[in-house]
Amino acid sequence: MRIFGGDDASLGQFPWMVRIGAVKGELRGLVCGGVLIHENYVLTAAHCGENGVSISFVRVGEYDTRTDIDCNDFGCAPPYQDLQVAKWIPHENWNTDTVQNDIALIKTKQRAKYHDYVKPICLPGRDSSFKHYMVDGIVSLAGWGETNNSSYSVMPKVLQYVNLDVVPLRDCQTSYTDYNVTKAQICVGAGEGHDTCEGDSGGPVMKEIKIFGEYRWYTVGIVSFGSPDCGAAPAVYTNVRYYLSWILDHLTP
Repeated sequence: MRIFGGDDASLGQFPWMVRIGAVKGELRGLVCGGVLIHENYVLTAAHCGENGVSISFVRVGEYDTRTDIDCNDFGCAPPYQDLQVAKWIPHENWNTDTVQNDIALIKTKQRAKYHDYVKPICLPGRDSSFKHYMVDGIVSLAGWGETNNSSYSVMPKVLQYVNLDVVPLRDCQTSYTDYNVTKAQICVGAGEGHDTCEGDSGGPVMKEIKIFGEYRWYTVGIVSFGSPDCGAAPAVYTNVRYYLSWILDHLTP
């Protein structure tokens, strides 16, 4: 996912954002996005571990890629934390051909240290009210991927975000006829120079929801796949609520 046409996030705006590091042969780098859901667990996309890539660490508390300690007019955040991976847990039915069940968990060896700039995001509940809130309206996406749609890469210095509309699933079914887009996925529209594309796959689709009188941020989707031409079509995201039981079953002490 690259945030195409997005804006700079503010320091601490999305404290659950994660960058995922991997090795492939002698190469080591940050390959995907993810979201912190527990001090020992990150939620991401299963396809991030494909093509001989070995997921090796996660980085929490990142904001400005140029600095170890990020500051604004009000103060500074602690340095980012690199947590080593204890276990890579892709969905057992992840299918690279159909792109179904594109979801994975990362269990870390160390616990993330929570503070104002590192916090977990909420998971959607099983309650029927969540189903209504999750499938429509405006959602937010964030990442450090490429920011333009040209033949050369333009990487942002700080975390980017964009707000987009959830659109009917049939819009993605029409756009991606080679794939079976199902209720296990959600469709998020693009347009007016805003979109997400390759570069930070596995990042969260986020929604701020008022439940029981209190506003909280929830992760409602995971970046899965879309058009290589940013903005040409809506994109497909894994529906987190659909996989809630799978997620909870794999969270172990």
